[in-house]
Amino acid sequence: MERSTLTGVTSQVGKKVSIFAGPLAWLWLLAFCAGTGVAAVLWLTTLPPLPECKQPQSLSFDADKLFCVEQEARSGDVNSLIAGLDLVRDWSADHPLYTRAQNLMEKWSVSVLDLARMKVVEADLKGAIALAEKIPPSSPIYKDARAAITTWQKDINQGQAIIDSIQAAMKARNWALATQQIRALSQMGSDYWLQHIERLRQQISAEEIAADHLQKARLIVKQSPRDLQALGRAIALAEQINPDTYAYKAGKAEIERWMATLYGIVAGRLFTRTNLEGATAVVQKLPRGIPVPDVRDILWFSRAQSLTADPLPRGPLYQQLWQLWMTFSQLGQIQPTSPLYSQTKALLPKLQTQIQDVTQLNLASVFASLGQIPTFQLAIQVAQGITPERPRRIYAQTLISMWQKDIERVQDSPYLAQAQRYAVVGKPEALKQAIAYARQIAPGRPLHPQAQAAIAQWNRQIQLIEDEPILKQAQTLAKQQRRDEAIQVASRIRPGRALYHEAQTAISSWLYDIQIAEDQPLLDRAYTLAAAGKTAAAINLASQIRPGRALYGEAQGAIATWTAQQKRNQPPIPLEEDDRSANPLNSFSSPSPDPIPDVTLPPSTPLPSSLPQASSSPLASPAPVIIHTPQPQPSLSPSPDAYPVESYEVLPPPNH
Repeated sequence: MERSTLTGVTSQVGKKVSIFAGPLAWLWLLAFCAGTGVAAVLWLTTLPPLPECKQPQSLSFDADKLFCVEQEARSGDVNSLIAGLDLVRDWSADHPLYTRAQNLMEKWSVSVLDLARMKVVEADLKGAIALAEKIPPSSPIYKDARAAITTWQKDINQGQAIIDSIQAAMKARNWALATQQIRALSQMGSDYWLQHIERLRQQISAEEIAADHLQKARLIVKQSPRDLQALGRAIALAEQINPDTYAYKAGKAEIERWMATLYGIVAGRLFTRTNLEGATAVVQKLPRGIPVPDVRDILWFSRAQSLTADPLPRGPLYQQLWQLWMTFSQLGQIQPTSPLYSQTKALLPKLQTQIQDVTQLNLASVFASLGQIPTFQLAIQVAQGITPERPRRIYAQTLISMWQKDIERVQDSPYLAQAQRYAVVGKPEALKQAIAYARQIAPGRPLHPQAQAAIAQWNRQIQLIEDEPILKQAQTLAKQQRRDEAIQVASRIRPGRALYHEAQTAISSWLYDIQIAEDQPLLDRAYTLAAAGKTAAAINLASQIRPGRALYGEAQGAIATWTAQQKRNQPPIPLEEDDRSANPLNSFSSPSPDPIPDVTLPPSTPLPSSLPQASSSPLASPAPVIIHTPQPQPSLSPSPDAYPVESYEVLPPPNH
C-alpha cells in the first residue's frame, strides 16, 4: 500500500519535471550561445598586448621582432636600418611575413643607399662602400647597391694607383713626375681625392727640402769626413730633415754614422782638455738628447755663455727668466771633475745677476701690461732701477723707450678719436674740425703718421665735396654744347685739388671738340677744292689750320698729298727759264692760276702771324712740310683763341 503510494507520487513528480525540462534546456543553450558570442566579439575587438621592444632578447616571435625593428627604423638611424635588414635578410618565400618583410627591406635598403651616397658627397668613399655593403643580396635594390659600390671602388682603385705612383716618384726624387701625377689626381673630379691633393703637395715640398738637406750634408762630409766643424754642420743640416720623409729613412744610417764619428772626436778632445772652444761650437749644432754627459755639459756651458753675452735677448721676459733659471740649475750640476768646472764657476755669478735683472724687468712689464699712463710710468721707474753697469741695462733702456711711446700713444689717442668722430659726419665743417684735432698730434709721436694719413684723406674729402658741384656744372654746360662756358667753369678747380686732373682732362676734351667744330668745315672745303682739281687753293686753305689744333695732323697729311699730286702734274721746265725756277716757292707764279675762292674764317680762329703764309700763286713744286713741336702749356684757357706756343722747323718735302 505504501509502496504503491510512493510509486504514484514519484510518477507524478516525474511528469511535472519532464514538463519543465525542455524549456530549461533550450534556455541554457541560448545562454551558452549568447555568452560565447559576447566572448568572441570581445576577443575580436580587443587588441593584443604590444611586444616589449626594450628587451628584444625576450621576444620569441618573428612578428614581434619585425614590429620592434620597424619602429626603430622609422627614426632613420643607420644602425636601426641595418638591424632591420639583418633580421629579414634570410627569410624565405614561405615565411608568413615574407611579403611585408620584402617591402620593409626595400624601404630600408633605399635609406641605407641614400646614406651611403651622402658619404660620397662628404668625400668618404670607403665609408660609403662599407655602408652599401650592408644591403643583403635578398634586397630588391641589391643590384643598384652593387653598381654603386663598383663605381666607388673603381674610383678608389684609380685614385690609389695615382697616389702610389706619386709616392714612388717622391721616393725616386722625380719631382716633375710627382707633380704631373698630382695634376692627374685633380682631374679625376672626385671630392674624395681632392682633399688629398694639398697634403700630397706639402709632402712633395717636404721631400724636396729633405732631399736637398741630405744631399748638402753628404757633400759636406764627403769633402771633410774627419773635420769636427764639417761634421757638426752636416749633422745640424740633417737634423732639419723631417723624420717622416723618404730622404730621412734613406740617410738615417749615414746620419747615425756621422754622429758616432763626431762623438768620438769630441770625446777625444774633452779627454785631452784641448780645443774646448771648437768642441763647444760643434755641440751647439748637435741634436738634443745625446747620451754623452761631457757633451751635455758643454751644451749648457755654451748656452750660458750666449745668455750672458747677448745684451738684447729675444723672446718674452718670462721665457728668458725660465731659460736663465734652467741654465743656472744645469750648470750647478757640473761636477768638479769636469774640465768645464772652473769656467762654470765664473759664469754662475753672471747668470745670477741676469736673473735678478730679468726678474725686475718682468715686474715692470707686468705694470706696463695694464695699459694706463700711471702704470707705464711705474714700469719705467722700476726699469730705471737697473743701473748702467748691470748686464740688462741696454735691454731695460729699450723697454723704457717702448713704454714712453706707449704713453704718448695713450695721450694722443683722444685727439685722434675725437677727430674720427667729427669725420664721421662727413660735412666740410666737421671734416675741418677733425683735421684741427688730428693736427694736435705732433711730429715724432707714434700716432703722427696715422694722423697725417687721416688728414690727407679728409682734405681730399673736403675738396671732393667742394669741387664736385663745379665739375658737374661744367659737364652739364658741355652737354648743352656750351663748351666755352664749361671750360671757364672747370678752370676754377685749382692745381693740387683732388679733381684737378679730372677737370683738366675734361677741358682738353672740350677744347678738342671746339677745335674740331671750328676747323672741320675749313678742312672739308679744302677737300672739296682738291677734288675739283684746285689743289693750290686747297693747300692754301688747309694751311690755315694752325699747329697744335686737333685737325692739324690731318691737314698736314692732306697738304703733303696734294703737294705730291701737284708735282706729278707739273710740266717740265725748259733749261732757258730764268733762275727763279730753281726756287720751288717761286713756281707759284703761273699765267693761269686757279682761282682761289673767298673763304671767311670764323672770328674765333685768327691765323697766327708767326706761321708762314701760303702764296696766292698755284704751287709749281711741293711745299715744305712743317714739323711742329708743342711747348709745355702751364694752364688751359677757356678761350678758343688762346693756343699753346709752337716751335717748328721746315723740312724738305717728301720725294715721290
